[in-house]
Amino acid sequence: MGFFQGRYGFDLLSKILVLLGLIFLVWRNIITLTIGFALVAYGTYRAFSKNITARSNEAFKFESFIRNKLGNVLSNRNNYGSSSMYSNKGFNFGNYKDKVASWYNERKNYKIVKCPNCSQKLRLPKGKGKIVVTCKKCANEFKMKT
Repeated sequence: MGFFQGRYGFDLLSKILVLLGLIFLVWRNIITLTIGFALVAYGTYRAFSKNITARSNEAFKFESFIRNKLGNVLSNRNNYGSSSMYSNKGFNFGNYKDKVASWYNERKNYKIVKCPNCSQKLRLPKGKGKIVVTCKKCANEFKMKT
């Protein structure tokens, strides 16, 4: 009945391996063709494997590696009030639809400015005219039109 029944299936690592393999296959060099075929073969081998425990461990190690390498880059970005990007259930790229909607609402209702003294980002409500802004970090006061 189900061909994939009892097999591991395509996960993030398998998809990335196959995609990288196909990218390498585009170049007509013997080295890149060999690497491309090897990546595609290993990616499909992982998908059709019946050793689910070993494939799960590989996927967990890969997700941990990605989380450690991309964690610093992604954690420095402003999530605009959304929940944490990482959960205990494994690597999650987040719900980008909610993030885009939240980002749009932020930009529509607030003006983001930097303090001229300490470069701290401040969020000001739009449509209030000229206001005196006090930086929460350095207590510098300056006038700003919203």
